[in-house]
Amino acid sequence: MLTLDDIYQKIKDQYAKGKIFLYILESDYSFTIKLKKPTSNEFLHNYKLYSDFYHKLACDKDLKVAYTSFKHIKFGEQKIPSYIYFENENDFYKALKLNSTQITKHHNFINYINKLIKQYSCLEEYIKKNIVKLFNCHHLDKIIKVVNYISVHDVSHIYLRELCLDGIDTKFIEHNRTQISNLLDILKDDININITCKDINSFAKRYGFKSKPTLIKFRSLDTSNLFLNKLNIEQAIALDKNCFDKLQVDDFAKIKRAFIIENEISFLSFPKIKDAIAIFGSGYAATTLADANFLHNLELFYFGDLDTDGFAIANALAQKFNNCKFQTILMNEQVLAKFYQNAVVDTNFKNINLMYLDAQAQTCFKALQEHKYGQKLRLEQEFIPFDYIKANLKQQFADCYLDN
Repeated sequence: MLTLDDIYQKIKDQYAKGKIFLYILESDYSFTIKLKKPTSNEFLHNYKLYSDFYHKLACDKDLKVAYTSFKHIKFGEQKIPSYIYFENENDFYKALKLNSTQITKHHNFINYINKLIKQYSCLEEYIKKNIVKLFNCHHLDKIIKVVNYISVHDVSHIYLRELCLDGIDTKFIEHNRTQISNLLDILKDDININITCKDINSFAKRYGFKSKPTLIKFRSLDTSNLFLNKLNIEQAIALDKNCFDKLQVDDFAKIKRAFIIENEISFLSFPKIKDAIAIFGSGYAATTLADANFLHNLELFYFGDLDTDGFAIANALAQKFNNCKFQTILMNEQVLAKFYQNAVVDTNFKNINLMYLDAQAQTCFKALQEHKYGQKLRLEQEFIPFDYIKANLKQQFADCYLDN
């Protein structure tokens, strides 16, 4: 037999699951709590227990009870409760024992959601599925204001920071990106979404805002080589990718070769070489350097970590720069054999085939894949002694090595 506590718990359970919101939204008050009809023997042997429960139920002003007749051989005609029912939303509020402030909050929320569904019918399924989460969202109106704006305005000319909405700052959008994204993605037929940007940190780019420019860092390896309109810049400089891609060989006083270096400190400390520049590759971002046409007219060299990712980057570069002279440096088995003791376990080790590596790089990569010097090794550039790097480069580029 259910108790009063059991009945109220069932109602609370429905509320916690959002079901009561849905009943109210749809004006469907079919939710009932059935009360099991006792058998004659159960009623006879537990008469006081049933009688007390029925009395308490009859006195409870927050519940509506439907009754049915029950004829007992000893006690005669009995009117016993059959089920708890709800005729309107106020019946739910009373059963949940909400105060006037809570009722007003619920009432306003239901009205707001109804208007929202009328405005965006495509959001109805998402709203109903996430009704509790939306109710507990403290600033749903602000979130919808952001969604409204992005869905009807061209934002390609502004940064997210420039979005001006009353009472809404960039930090608010940042803190609520997931909720805003969920809603905007449902409106994808109405707005232009960059589906390649899946990470939440790519929010601005995904929804068409002006993106922070990608910067390409590079430096001259020849102090006599004055480049970029003959400005004497010996330290590393950075250009946004669009500007870098538009550079021409003529923009440099003289340049014959470029060294793409995966690690930044290795890039900054790379030895001086005549008629050359060094470019910070920054991992897989290096593959976008192929967009710069002037690089296709140079001798290109890549120096990355001796691990599966480093060789995969080299392979991708070799494929993209297939019409120019491209090769790796210091990514050979001689280096691996000499310094493998400095290697660590590669937690991102991949069993892959790379088709475009030069012969020396291919041999070294094969040694890694076959675990010749240890299981899943990763030899980072920083663990190759700098004196060794300088000596190797001096030998390979004897006619143009400038570092003393």
